[in-house]
Amino acid sequence: MTTLHQEAQAQYEKLLAVGKLLAERLTGITDQPWTCQPRKTGNGDCPPNWLTVNGPDEQVIGISFADRDDSRLCCSGHYPNDPDAGGFSEIRPWDSERRELDNPTDRITVAASKTPEQIARDIAHRLLPGYVNLLAKVKERRRQVVQYRDRQAEAAKLLLAAAGDLTVNPYHPESGVTTFEQLDKQTPTIHLYTQAKAGGFNGDVKNINGNNCDLELCDVPLDLAQFILKLLRDTKRKASK
Repeated sequence: MTTLHQEAQAQYEKLLAVGKLLAERLTGITDQPWTCQPRKTGNGDCPPNWLTVNGPDEQVIGISFADRDDSRLCCSGHYPNDPDAGGFSEIRPWDSERRELDNPTDRITVAASKTPEQIARDIAHRLLPGYVNLLAKVKERRRQVVQYRDRQAEAAKLLLAAAGDLTVNPYHPESGVTTFEQLDKQTPTIHLYTQAKAGGFNGDVKNINGNNCDLELCDVPLDLAQFILKLLRDTKRKASK
């Protein structure tokens, strides 16, 4: 009697054989290079239960057997990862974008009994047109995300330089943030501290983008609060002239 592990391994080897042939057929149909990318590990000690077929221009098709039904293959488009999310979080298309397409899906299922040639044609005709359209939108969104975070990084660096040693917790000086590389790249927040004997206050600089940020201060001495408010008032007056 075979074990579940052996059955899973046999199923993956079957999937791998299909994936390799599928890459060859897609290369011929689209006249562009496609390769089968086996997965090295699955969950725990189990063999992987899916693989990808990778094409040009960051096109990646995931191939797996349908849940509890090895008579059907699931083929789905994958998308680039968020550059600042540790390589795990995809930048996904919105559901509204999927609905806008004439072919509103970036995934299909096909009969596993079909030949690799037939499956490749199904992918080329039924999946790729909608998927490539969505992938272009996702790549444009990624470009915008990278551009936004570049501006965010420059703003955070300027604010860190202005804050100086205010970012160092007097009770835990070793934990002070002095460089942008120490901040969370997705939601950079600069914490501010002073010692109580120096008229202490604390606060945060957050929601930093290329043009503005949020500044929150707590326990601010009245004379410092007056100075800040007068500065804000004068800035408003200059802007209104």
